[in-house]
Order: sequence, then C-alpha cells, then structure tokens
Amino acid sequence: MVTPKDNLLTALRGEEPYWLPCPLFDGSVVVVGHGLVEHCASGRDAWGVEWVLRDPKSGSFPVSHPLVGP
Repeated sequence: MVTPKDNLLTALRGEEPYWLPCPLFDGSVVVVGHGLVEHCASGRDAWGVEWVLRDPKSGSFPVSHPLVGP
C-alpha cells in the first residue's frame, strides 16, 4: 500500500503518482504556523519592529527596527 507521503514524493520527483496528491483529502501536506505575530496595527511585534497606524484604510507602517544599520 502506498502512503499519501510516498505518493506525494513520487509526484515531486517527476514520476507518475498513483493518484493526484490533494492535501485537502489525503493529508499529504501539512502547513505548520510559527505562531509569531509579524505585523500589528500599532505597537511592537514579535520581531521587535515598532508599528504605527497612520491610516486605517492602508494599515500600519513600520517606524523603527530592532537592528541598527551599519
């Protein structure tokens, strides 16, 4: 029996898979989130970047960065 993982790897190698890999149905691909907030409306995000909301329609903009340039 071919597992969904083996079938996906077969397709990724350019070989003919046993079936068309479809993560929705066969669980061949899993997306794992890191859990960090990369962008916020205002304040400091998980990466240390300071954001300010200047216009609610266009979103917030970074105003500082934790790393100082050279």
